[in-house]
Amino acid sequence: MRSSLEEGHEKNRQLLGRLAFPQEIAKSVLFLTSDDANIYTGQVLGANGGSVMNG
Repeated sequence: MRSSLEEGHEKNRQLLGRLAFPQEIAKSVLFLTSDDANIYTGQVLGANGGSVMNG
C-alpha cells in the first residue's frame, strides 16, 4: 500500500492533476476488446494521465 505522500507526488506528476478513475480504465479496456480496435496490434495503451510527458 502506498503512503499519502507517495500518492500526492504521483498526482503532481499527472498532467490531468489526478489519478485515473477505475471507470476510465474500464472504458479503455472495453475499447481495446471491441471490434473498433481491430487495427491496433501489439500496442501498449499508456493510461498514465500524461506522467510520461511530464517527467
